[in-house]
Amino acid sequence: MRSIMPIEKIILVLFISAQSLFSQGYLCAVGGGREDYRDWSDAPYRWMVQQADSGQTLVMHYSDGSSWLENYFKSFGARSASSLVISSRSAANDSAHYRTILQANHVFLRGGDQSRYYTLWKGTLVEKALRLLYQKGGVVGGTSAGLAVLGGVDYVALRGSAVSRDCLLNPQHPDITLSDDFLPLCPDVLFDSHFTARARLGRLLAFTAQWNQDHHADLLGIGVDEHTALCIDPEGTATVMGAGSVTLVSKNPESLVRNERGSGLFLTNWNLDLLIAGFSYDLRQRRVVGFPESAHAPSPATGQRSPEATCTFFGSLEKATLKTELESWLQSTGNDSLLLFTGAESSVTQSILHELGVEQLKPITLNSDINVSAVFERMNRLVISDWTPEQQQALLMNHPEFLTALQKTLNSPKKIFLAGTSTTLTTSLWIPNLTEHRYHLQNGRLSAVKGMESWHPALLMPNAFESDDYDENRIGGLFWLLYKQPGSLAMMVDDRSGFTLNMNRLSVNTSMPVILIDGRSVTLIDASEYRYRPSYPTRQSVALIGARLWSLVPDSAAAFDLQTGTWQQSTGVEVRTGSTLQPEGHTRLYVYPNPATNRVFIECSRPPSEPGVHMRIYNVVGRLVTRLAPAKENTWIWHPDRATISSGVYFGVLDDRDQRWVQSFLLH
Repeated sequence: MRSIMPIEKIILVLFISAQSLFSQGYLCAVGGGREDYRDWSDAPYRWMVQQADSGQTLVMHYSDGSSWLENYFKSFGARSASSLVISSRSAANDSAHYRTILQANHVFLRGGDQSRYYTLWKGTLVEKALRLLYQKGGVVGGTSAGLAVLGGVDYVALRGSAVSRDCLLNPQHPDITLSDDFLPLCPDVLFDSHFTARARLGRLLAFTAQWNQDHHADLLGIGVDEHTALCIDPEGTATVMGAGSVTLVSKNPESLVRNERGSGLFLTNWNLDLLIAGFSYDLRQRRVVGFPESAHAPSPATGQRSPEATCTFFGSLEKATLKTELESWLQSTGNDSLLLFTGAESSVTQSILHELGVEQLKPITLNSDINVSAVFERMNRLVISDWTPEQQQALLMNHPEFLTALQKTLNSPKKIFLAGTSTTLTTSLWIPNLTEHRYHLQNGRLSAVKGMESWHPALLMPNAFESDDYDENRIGGLFWLLYKQPGSLAMMVDDRSGFTLNMNRLSVNTSMPVILIDGRSVTLIDASEYRYRPSYPTRQSVALIGARLWSLVPDSAAAFDLQTGTWQQSTGVEVRTGSTLQPEGHTRLYVYPNPATNRVFIECSRPPSEPGVHMRIYNVVGRLVTRLAPAKENTWIWHPDRATISSGVYFGVLDDRDQRWVQSFLLH
C-alpha cells in the first residue's frame, strides 16, 4: 500500500518550491562603454548598490585592473568595495575565494573576453558561489564580457568574436559558440553587448535562431547598447537605464526559420522591440509593462506607393561583387537600350559595364547637355550608381528636370538597377551625413532628408554591416528614420546583398540576406532624451514597440508582399504554385556546395514517393534551364555548361505528387 505524504511535508515542499521560484536576486546587464561620475552610468550603478542594501561590493575579473570601479561604487554608498582577481582554475577552486564571494552583497564582472570567464570559472567553486549569491537575493552585474555570461544561454566566443556579416551568410558559422552550462542566471535569455555600435543585430539573430532550432527552445535575444544598462528585479521586470537602446528579438508561433550551414539566415515575422530609458519589460510575459510619459502611439503612414518599374537594389559599389550582380541583371533583362545615370564623369559602374561588353552605353550626369525627358523616354533599362551624398542632395534640390524624367521612368514598366548609396534615392527619407563623424548618432547630429518618395513609406540602409567606424550611424540611424517616419518598411542591405522590387513584391537576389523591418505594426515610439553635452542635441536612439523583422534569402516560389506584409507565393514562370517554405522538421532540399562553380548536388531529405522523379532548375526570372534525372533515389547532380550558363541565383524545384519543394543556390 502506497504511503500518503503528511500534510506538513506537502506544505514544506510547496514552501521550498515557492522560495526557489521567487528567491532569486537582481541582475544588471551593461552594454559596455566608459563609466563616469554624473553621467549615464550613475543610474544603473547606483541601482546595483541600492538593491544590495549598500552592502559589500566585489569587482571580479580574470586579470588585474584599476580601482576606479570600486571607488565609483563607494560613491553611491557601498559599505565597502574591493577587487577579486581569479586568473586560473586552481584559484577558481580556492575555498577562500568561495567564502569571499558569499560574504558579498553585490558582485560586478568587468569587461574583457567572456571566453576567459567561461574556460577559467565554469564548473568551479567560483561559479557555485556566484550562483548561490544570486539565489539568496544578491546582486550580480556585468559590463561587456561580464554581461555576456549572465544569460540562460551565453555567447562564449571560444573562437573569437563573430561578426554579423559572417553569421547572416552562414548561421552555422564555426565562430558561433553558444553554451547554457555557465552562470545561467537569466532563463531563456541571451545577452549581447556593444550592440548598435558594432552592428551586432545580424549575429544576435543568428545566435537566437540557431539555439531555438537546435534545442526546440524559445530564446529571447537581448542586445544592449554601449552606455546603456538593463536592470532586472527578482520578478523578471527589466528596466532600461542610460543613454542608448536595448533591442529584443524573438520568434513567434507564425515564424519560419531556416538555419543551415552554407545558406543565408532565413527568418520570417520575428518580434522586434527597441526600448530606451524609462521603459520596463516583463521578461516572463515578454511584454512592455512601463514606459515614460513621452512615449506615444505613432501616426499612421499615408500615401503608400511603389514604383511600377522593376527595380533592383544592390548595397555596394565594391567592384567584384557589383560586377557579378550587374552581369546577372544584364542577362536577365535582355538586350534593350541602356542608360547609366551617374554622379561621376568616370565611375566604377561605367568601367564595369564596359568590361561586360555593353555597347552604345550612354552615361548621363547632371552636367550633360541633353533633352533629359527624351533620353530617359527612349531607354528601357536604367542604371543609377556612383552618387555621393552631396551629389544626390544636389539632384534632389536643384534639378527638377532630371527628377521629373526619373519619376516618369519609375512609373513605367522599365527595368532599373540602383547601387550603393544611390539605392536611397527613391525612398522616403535618407541620411546624407552617415560617414561625416563616427559619433553623429550619439551626439544627435544625423540629419534626415526627403527622397523622391517613389517608394513610400520606405527606408533603406546600404552597407548596413560594413564593420567600420560608422556602424552605429547606419544601424541606429535606420531605426531613427523609422521613428521619424512611423509605419515604414525599412531594409538593411549589405555590400553583398540586394533585392528586386516588382509589383509590390520583394524578392532577394543574393546569398547574403536582406534584413527587412516592418514598422506598420509598431504601437509605441519614443526617443532618447540623453545629451552627451548640455549644448548638444539629444542622442538619436529610439524606442519602437511591436515591429516585425525578416531575414530574407532567394526563393523562386515565394516573396515578401509589401501590401500585406506576408511571405507569399510568387507568380513567376512555372514556379507559382505549391507549398510555401516549411518549418523545420518537414521534407527539405539541400544544395551543396553553395555557392557552386561547375558541379551542383541537390539532395532531398527523403526519397520521393515514386522513382525517377526529375529535378527542375530555374533561373532568377523563372525560366526553366534544365531537367535532371536522379543520380540516386534522392540526389540529383547538375553539371552546368559554363559557356552558356552564367553566374547568378538559380532554384532547384522538386514536385512530388501534390507537394513542391524549392531551394535556391548561387553559381559563381
